[in-house]
Amino acid sequence: MSVQQLVVKSDITANILVDRPNEWIFGPEYVFHANLTYLLSADVLDEPLLIINVTTTMRCRPEMIDRLYCRFEDVAIAEKHYPETSSMEYSFLIEFSPRGIENLRLPTVIEDEQLNIIRSIVKELSVGTDLRENVNSMPVFFARERYALGDCPTLFSVFEYDKDRNMVARGQRDDGGEEGKNYELEILSLPQRRSNSVVVIGKTMESKRCTKLQEPVDGKSELNVKISKSTSKMHVSDDTFRSQTEMHVKMVNLAERDFIVQDISSVELVGIEPAKEPLPFLNYEHVVNLRFREGMKHNLIKNRWKIFSKKFNLCISKIRKSILLMNGVAQVAVDESVWKHGPEYVFDVEMNITSTPMNHDGVQKFNYTAMNLFCRPKGSDGLSCHLANTRRQSVDLTNDNRMDVSEEEMRQLISSELFEIKFNEHGVDYLIVNDRIQIEFLNDVKLISERFNIGVDLNGVPDGTFDILENTTIGQCAVTVGVNHYPSKRMMNKIKNNRYELESLPQLNKVPSETIVIQKTTNLNNCSYYASFYFGSYGANIVVEPDLHSHLETSTSRIFVSDYQFVSSITRMGTLGSDEKKNLSAISQYVNLSLRDIRAAKRELADIPEPSITTIMANSEVKNSRGINVQ
Repeated sequence: MSVQQLVVKSDITANILVDRPNEWIFGPEYVFHANLTYLLSADVLDEPLLIINVTTTMRCRPEMIDRLYCRFEDVAIAEKHYPETSSMEYSFLIEFSPRGIENLRLPTVIEDEQLNIIRSIVKELSVGTDLRENVNSMPVFFARERYALGDCPTLFSVFEYDKDRNMVARGQRDDGGEEGKNYELEILSLPQRRSNSVVVIGKTMESKRCTKLQEPVDGKSELNVKISKSTSKMHVSDDTFRSQTEMHVKMVNLAERDFIVQDISSVELVGIEPAKEPLPFLNYEHVVNLRFREGMKHNLIKNRWKIFSKKFNLCISKIRKSILLMNGVAQVAVDESVWKHGPEYVFDVEMNITSTPMNHDGVQKFNYTAMNLFCRPKGSDGLSCHLANTRRQSVDLTNDNRMDVSEEEMRQLISSELFEIKFNEHGVDYLIVNDRIQIEFLNDVKLISERFNIGVDLNGVPDGTFDILENTTIGQCAVTVGVNHYPSKRMMNKIKNNRYELESLPQLNKVPSETIVIQKTTNLNNCSYYASFYFGSYGANIVVEPDLHSHLETSTSRIFVSDYQFVSSITRMGTLGSDEKKNLSAISQYVNLSLRDIRAAKRELADIPEPSITTIMANSEVKNSRGINVQ
């Protein structure tokens, strides 16, 4: 009996226990199960109109230290009415580098549909970056990845945690209990990985940030395809390799009707066997990379759609029974006639500021503002919102004197005009506003909108504390994030809402009957850049605007999500004024946003007149559709 070390892919090796060495004279053969699933829907949350499933077994053998020779067995393409088995009898080579897969080599030119099936499967074997080059930036870092769409900045997360304690606790299967596996996997680029641990490598990519994008499908085609983003998870333990990617795709036909496609690909190592024959001697001269034209990627769906589209009435879409809310989903009991315009989310908003004199005889003041935020889903990644019902009260705490602000004054302070919040997988991406919006009101809108900002994809991330780089109202800063999950069934029985129930998406890593609490502390001394003319200085006296006598000392926020509650708040502490002018005051600011209700909208969604784009950062530029600064 002996142990042989063999390469599975460029940075993963397998130590194989061999009791009959003569059976392994031709080397090992790695057996992978691969699955591709395409779900086509009229809307992101509707029932699928078409489901296509491709399954196969991929067998691979080391050809060189950086090459795998692979072939497929019995490619099954299934749609419930038309199952079929396809044959892909040719073999191919996968060429690796320390970053992952560089090229594919084939003996001849093959059809695009089959080539892209190969690409979709083998990309699951590619990490996409050299982890050794980013070891000082872990667990979360950005790196450029040669992705199927081009050269893309990708957010990587690398976490290691105990398999027994965390994998099972999160309701995932425990792969460590399987018997009979004769190998142990190692990650060469992570030599310090603990035994009996799981390494989860996450990747998130948005196509709009890619360069050298492949050209879209020819305009003469019946369907046009656009991939918006991709998320991946790769799990590696002592005896498990599993990788899955989900792409979000929009398809448009000649009638200009949009369809949403979920493209899910997965590969899992199920065994290592002795090869039965020598490697073939073939000439693999045809070299291709993992990139595809966006229109070519989904030829399989296009061809199937032409067959099945006649069976569906594409002009009628079911009323949404699941509704997108930021990073959560609200399950709502609906009457289709009442909900024909979709849902409207109602939030309570509080904005409080307390001013306390420090070196003078002024009075302690407390300004309290309350309002409602009304939001409606717009597209698959946005909310159309406006503020209303604003009330404000100013209190002289020193003399116990209260003064209400008139409605006329409130209309001058807080506008009810529309704005849109656009999201990406981390949280708030940018805002769309009227280009004539007042900058003071816009900064309040940004501070409120920021309460929806999670800042990181928590899918697969265990409880604990880690650092991220986050775009905030004060600038791009390092943020310490603490995540904790708690069972909440007993508490939820007391406050259960019969009208709706929040079911979080994987980005929050939350399951039903569970509460997640996210604490964030902004490191004000470690920001890539700061907002202009917002605060004069930050943290340990990082001076940004010397002429502004205002200092932000701390900024902490908290997000609480349960089955029936969404509450997000921020607390800021600092000073206003100066010692020299004897007008220094301690300032405490508190902003809280909480979900009050989900109800039926009463009218069609309105558009924003003269729309312009701005980031979440305070006082940032407002650009119109032509990219011209309007503020």
